[in-house]
Amino acid sequence: TRSGGLAPYSNKGPGVALSAPAGGSGEGVLSLSNTGALLPDADGYAAYNGTSLAAAEVSAAVSLLLSYSPGLSAGQVLDLLQKTAQPFPQGSGCDQGVCGAGILDVAAALREAPVIAAAASAAPAPASSGGGGGCVMKGGTGDLSWGMFFFWLLFLRRKCIGRHEAGR
Repeated sequence: TRSGGLAPYSNKGPGVALSAPAGGSGEGVLSLSNTGALLPDADGYAAYNGTSLAAAEVSAAVSLLLSYSPGLSAGQVLDLLQKTAQPFPQGSGCDQGVCGAGILDVAAALREAPVIAAAASAAPAPASSGGGGGCVMKGGTGDLSWGMFFFWLLFLRRKCIGRHEAGR
């Protein structure tokens, strides 16, 4: 919530690693939007809330960290986000370790991020004769899980926004 407390729809418990702002009952977080009801139209802003918004914020934070320090591993990214999280306000119900390490603080994470270059890639493959087509994702650490996770989140977010705007 705006006061730093846990929204009624949020998860809590020892399995939660980090919390991110996502509004609460009757209050939202300002986000980019599209004014088209069924098809894309002019860009705009709208207030949203929910765990889908919080997941998008954490994904954006991870993307920023990896663009700044492409050599970070998934574990290093998580450690950095947890280490730089803002503490929960006293009396929020989250000060007993049930809401993760704290509230996401992207600016603090970027300030603390080390400059780690991506691993050097092997020599480029020789040119092919074309045909086939396709796409290959290459991670700096050889781990595709982050890239696939972001792709899935982007797909899910676009699908949910489309349904929301269409009134479904």
